[in-house]
Amino acid sequence: MAYKTMIELIRFLDENQFKVFTVTGGGVDFVREALSQVYGIPHEQIIGSSIKYQYVNRSGINSTILREPELNSNNNYDGKPGNIQLHIGKVPVLAAGNTNGDAEILKYTYDNNNKPGKSLEIVILHDDCIREYCYVRQPDSERVLLEAEMSNWLVVSMKNDFREIYPEKEAERLTE
Repeated sequence: MAYKTMIELIRFLDENQFKVFTVTGGGVDFVREALSQVYGIPHEQIIGSSIKYQYVNRSGINSTILREPELNSNNNYDGKPGNIQLHIGKVPVLAAGNTNGDAEILKYTYDNNNKPGKSLEIVILHDDCIREYCYVRQPDSERVLLEAEMSNWLVVSMKNDFREIYPEKEAERLTE
């Protein structure tokens, strides 16, 4: 899903000299193509789960990369901070998430990795059952919401804080 507010936030950060990365549990080959077009983030700034690859150099045939039927990196939960270190090499100053799979990246940003008051942790609360899929206090978001309460992270309600959920083109497609 592409959310209008997230597109606006990414543009704002980009215009103010922040380097924006998307760190998702989705497969990196798919999300790099899909998200770079939607959010305008370069492929190399999108980190996702990955499978193993093998370089093959066959005599007389062009060399190639083959996909192995094995997971290389699960970019979810505690895999996210490690992948951020591997691919970016810096602790984020802003992290936003919406499920338990994002709790560790939010904690990594918050827990003594930035000076007090110098980071922002945002949890998106999917509580608008009319305009969007609703999953408040569901098993996939319950832990991150409890952590947000305990750590005083910013919780943004889609119902109360998003004037519009989807960009105009997406909203038209969903109502057809």
